[in-house]
Amino acid sequence: MSEHIEEFAGFAEELAEESDRGCVVLAGAYLDALLEALLTAAGVTEDLSVYARINRAKALRQIDDRSQQRLHLIRGVRNHFAHRVRITFQSPGVADEVRALWEEHDDNSFNARQSFIAASWQEALSLCRALANRGASGPA
Repeated sequence: MSEHIEEFAGFAEELAEESDRGCVVLAGAYLDALLEALLTAAGVTEDLSVYARINRAKALRQIDDRSQQRLHLIRGVRNHFAHRVRITFQSPGVADEVRALWEEHDDNSFNARQSFIAASWQEALSLCRALANRGASGPA
């Protein structure tokens, strides 16, 4: 498990240092790579979209309902950032989508960037644990 924790720690540090776009794209890529590694460990060899990977992981009971929902929300935020030229966490629709990552939040202290990073960290750590429980290695 230490290999996964070291990898995760590097991911967490790197996210915090990135621009908004870099943060979102990096989080999306890392979570996608973890999903791919988890599915490969479960015997899935076909090339799938991120959407399909999330759903296949859920169907194979590698992730729970909440993780499936959050991973789709993170994927949606990533798509916003990938397909718009000028965008930040304060852009219309983005903050609301990030807010949906959390069942409870305080609107007075809500910070979309910090909330996105925290949700990404939680999902990455959950996927690292699932990989470690399978005795599999993470993304290359």
